[in-house]
Amino acid sequence: MRLIAILIAVLVFVGCCDTPATPTPTIPAGAVEVTHLRTANAKTWELGGGRFITEASIVPIHYRADNQWLDIDTTFSPAGEITAAPYHLQVYMTGTPGFQIDDYSIRLKGLTDGERTISAPSVKPVINGNRITWEIAPGVRVHAIAQNSRVKLQTEITSKILDDRFHLDYDVSGTLGKKELLTRAVDAKGEVVELERVSTSTTLRETIDVSTLTLPVRIDPTVEQRVAAGADDCRRSVNGGHFDNSATDMNIGYESATYCDWSTSQRWDNVSIPAGATIDTAYVQVRCILDGSGTTVKMTIAADDADDSGQISDGADFDGRSRTTATVSWEPGAWSNNTNYDTPEIKTVIQEIIDRGGWASGQAIQIFFDDNSSDSGAWRRYNSYDNNSSYGAMLHVEYTESGGPTPTPNVQVIIIN
Repeated sequence: MRLIAILIAVLVFVGCCDTPATPTPTIPAGAVEVTHLRTANAKTWELGGGRFITEASIVPIHYRADNQWLDIDTTFSPAGEITAAPYHLQVYMTGTPGFQIDDYSIRLKGLTDGERTISAPSVKPVINGNRITWEIAPGVRVHAIAQNSRVKLQTEITSKILDDRFHLDYDVSGTLGKKELLTRAVDAKGEVVELERVSTSTTLRETIDVSTLTLPVRIDPTVEQRVAAGADDCRRSVNGGHFDNSATDMNIGYESATYCDWSTSQRWDNVSIPAGATIDTAYVQVRCILDGSGTTVKMTIAADDADDSGQISDGADFDGRSRTTATVSWEPGAWSNNTNYDTPEIKTVIQEIIDRGGWASGQAIQIFFDDNSSDSGAWRRYNSYDNNSSYGAMLHVEYTESGGPTPTPNVQVIIIN
């Protein structure tokens, strides 16, 4: 019987954090990587006796060079360069903060509120792994942050330096090719701030109002590969008329009188569970990003009752999806920031999907956390894919293949959204 462990990590990097190490299955001593089975997103090890371990990720973990797949390394060289990646990145080590990625370049000129201007000076940056930092003024730092499929030029405002409403001005040049430029700001509470953006072929201006925000605020013009995985998790409040599939956080429960019914969904593509398998255990793991202890959060866990669940496009689509007959109640206890939490056992929910006549290995599963009249002030917040994809929701499934022995599960699937 083959032992297969699969790690699927959906990685579109939107947010303020560097990419931490992604949880991976333990690779036993003596396992040998089968390098000719590498793909852009996967590694495979042979354990002997016909057994293998495979780790797969939606974001690239390899780049192509000399007709082979090589490991990505986003560590900056002393010269501020990265070449072991799907892109070629050169940070400007002299002059104003900025970088060139392939044929596109961006440099921060300065910050202004219309009367006063903080010009970005020519200062020597400091290299630290995949991050380069410029201290351009008291309370203002600029970071170039390299990740597997994106690079961002992040301006971090740690103290009030201008009027509440101010502009960030950039010089840009070249073409993005198969990339796109995203602009976003996030404050210390993780609240996404809407930016006004005006751009030409040679300039970019972002305007932000920080009057109601909690410092520090991070403003990110980000160059990234075009992928759609950000739509694989979303949050919904029917009462608040809210739907968001690009939020930096996922909320569940009763946050306020308006948002009193937060619900979420998370979708994992390419789930390698064969039809006919017996689900031995299953749960979803999420990572808290805000302390929460209000009681009682009341959620109902179900799956999208579909053979191959698609991404959710809007609130009506979220509300209209059929849920599985099998459901599980969940009343999470107190949560602490930066801590992982597991749902109760949901093997009956997963089993109902696997038992569908149209289910096939490699299709998608989507899990809903639906609010079930949580008490006032009882809510929890966990990390979204768009905030930090390495800590996106994880689906853990252990199963026994059809016709195999049943006493002990012999296949483990660990899937990161």
